[in-house]
Amino acid sequence: MNAITLSLPYRSLDALTFLASTDTTRPQICGVNVSWRGPMELMLVATDGRRIGLLRETLPEPVAEFSPFLITTELIRLLDRSADLRILHELADRHDMEYWDRPALPNPNARVFVGCDVDAGIMSLTLGRITYQESLARTAFPDVRSVLLTASAAPLAREHVTINPRLLADFSKVADALGCPNCGTALTMVGSHEAHSGVPAVIRVTLPETPNFFGCLMPIRQTDESKREQVGEVPAWLKLES
Repeated sequence: MNAITLSLPYRSLDALTFLASTDTTRPQICGVNVSWRGPMELMLVATDGRRIGLLRETLPEPVAEFSPFLITTELIRLLDRSADLRILHELADRHDMEYWDRPALPNPNARVFVGCDVDAGIMSLTLGRITYQESLARTAFPDVRSVLLTASAAPLAREHVTINPRLLADFSKVADALGCPNCGTALTMVGSHEAHSGVPAVIRVTLPETPNFFGCLMPIRQTDESKREQVGEVPAWLKLES
């Protein structure tokens, strides 16, 4: 289908921007990919090449099958029209000044109307009375099936893995944006690998309070086990002499 219109929760688009790439040399992953999974179901995907988040969305009305398209992070963040107001508030607070206006974020429960016209090459987002438009991204989104196949393998045959804390922290931001009331403790992580040894781990991240979300920290390189201290032991430099 060459032109479609559908609505998505602002909360969902906003949440996945935390996992999208900010590397402008890779424009095909600088946003949220939208793909058709059925007349009443879509899949939203965001990745930066090191982690990935997938969110299943149920539509209020059926939509005909369409080719996947990308909504850029820049366009999604334009929906937060109070960004300039928040900057003014920060400046006012910094200089102990009063500011009469109050910043107002979009209602997290609001639905954003998404328009994609392939023939015209235009992507649009409408929230309330304001519509933002951009040129439709023509580059292909990466195939995520290989990552999901690895994540579906047997449980990780290691007692511990190494995780980049900054990357993991963004999953907490996703949980918060999706409205998980206990976002600070809502991450469940399970390591997995393929049957043969030596394959880096994929860390599966799920949100117990949002079963429609699934995330992965991409394969990471493991260090040599022979050079690593036993898991759970006190570091040698902390051990007390008897």
